[in-house]
Amino acid sequence: MNNGLLRRDDPEMLAFAYTAPISALIHLCARKPEKTDEAMEKIEQFSRHFIKTYGI
Repeated sequence: MNNGLLRRDDPEMLAFAYTAPISALIHLCARKPEKTDEAMEKIEQFSRHFIKTYGI
């Protein structure tokens, strides 16, 4: 936010909004290794979505 990469918002909520889905997908990989490729794609899609939503 200070460098102008993300819009001003509650930093704790932004961190939570980003890390919670990523953590859930990583845990899915640990429980079901056969879902790793699918989870990695979703992580990439979510990261792009997060940047579109909260980036400047």
